[in-house]
Amino acid sequence: MNIRTKSSAVFLIGTLCFVVGCATSKRANLNSTNPTKAAQEVKTMMNMAETNQSDLLAKKEYMNAMESYNEGLEELSENEDPKEVLEELAESKAYLLDAKTAASGRSEVPKRILKARKNLLESGVRNSDTLTESLSDIDNDLIDETNNFSKSLSSNQFSKFQKRYLNLEVKSIQNSYVGQFEDIIKKAEKNNAKNLATKTLKKAKTDVNVARNDIEQNPRTQKYFKESVLEANKSTKLLDDVMNKLLGEAQGSSENVALKLVYQERKLGKLSETITNLEGQNSSQRNNLLSAEAQVRFQNAMNSVRKNFDEEDATVYQQGDKLILRLRSLNFATGSATIPSKSMPLLGKIGNIIDKLNPQMVEVQGHTDSRGGTKINETLSEKRAKSVKSYFESKENRMSYKLAAKGFGESKPIENNETEEGRALNRRVDIVINAK
Repeated sequence: MNIRTKSSAVFLIGTLCFVVGCATSKRANLNSTNPTKAAQEVKTMMNMAETNQSDLLAKKEYMNAMESYNEGLEELSENEDPKEVLEELAESKAYLLDAKTAASGRSEVPKRILKARKNLLESGVRNSDTLTESLSDIDNDLIDETNNFSKSLSSNQFSKFQKRYLNLEVKSIQNSYVGQFEDIIKKAEKNNAKNLATKTLKKAKTDVNVARNDIEQNPRTQKYFKESVLEANKSTKLLDDVMNKLLGEAQGSSENVALKLVYQERKLGKLSETITNLEGQNSSQRNNLLSAEAQVRFQNAMNSVRKNFDEEDATVYQQGDKLILRLRSLNFATGSATIPSKSMPLLGKIGNIIDKLNPQMVEVQGHTDSRGGTKINETLSEKRAKSVKSYFESKENRMSYKLAAKGFGESKPIENNETEEGRALNRRVDIVINAK
């Protein structure tokens, strides 16, 4: 081959690489050829990279690692060729090793800024998409200001970035403690609480603002804002209960009538004064701590539900370390807790999915709409939940997970009970699956 021909060949190969892409990424050796175990290895490395803040100091390498890792998980969940899964994971590990090396050589970031950012990460900032975007904005600005950590910051720049991380930490802690209350207030306002429950809405908004202010004053010291958060919890729960009455059995009544009904049911122990299912600041981070194995199992389960069930039958979503299967078509007869025969195939499929997840705990939750008496609804929803629980218990060779059943009656609507469509969605059974 002459020089001209050889040069043309090199040019052609380079052109093809540009057009179709060449596999130039290196791959690290994995400790296991089992794709699930390999995914766990890479996930552990990613957690360590975040702890060491390589996601900031070597962002390019870290993001490449994240992309390869996610592609590997997706292929694993879709039962792709294990070799291809391992290649993606090996590529992700290589990027993480590069990130570690790159981060260790970048010393132009003041330790106090890294400390402020570490505190922010520990506050659970990544549990909010909006706050995560704000974190990324600050990180990108810091990378630009330091020319990718090749030059030091001025004193004014140092102060600016430290303050931005600290301010975002405050917002993250506020979101962790009162974010759920604010969601309830938004829902109430959407349902015309301004006119239907004027006083109760005003009290809830005031208490939530006070809690936010107290958190802002001492964000890392819970004892200083614990009381105001509890007060916001109570007033927001009252607003939620009053609105449920005004949109349900007390429709057309005054705010005072709804308040009396709520207080009567609380006195009888039918309603709680506080929101008792709060995730809390620490437990809200559990989604980030799920093992790769659990993530793969959850992804497989979600794919299975979406492929094998109509949305009218069942929907699925993840909430922290829980997977929730929402069953909408059990079609119990009115007033009955006997599972209809035509719903058995649905429960059979759900049972198989649960077995594949190998969970720690499964709770069957029954829910009703607002029609009928509160006590009757609670009893009926519990009986239906127990019927589904008994069905799973009766399955031969089921996995050894714990089973529980609980009835919530009409207390946890997901839609407005004013419409037939909303009531139909509220009549449901939820299967709550806790990962190991």
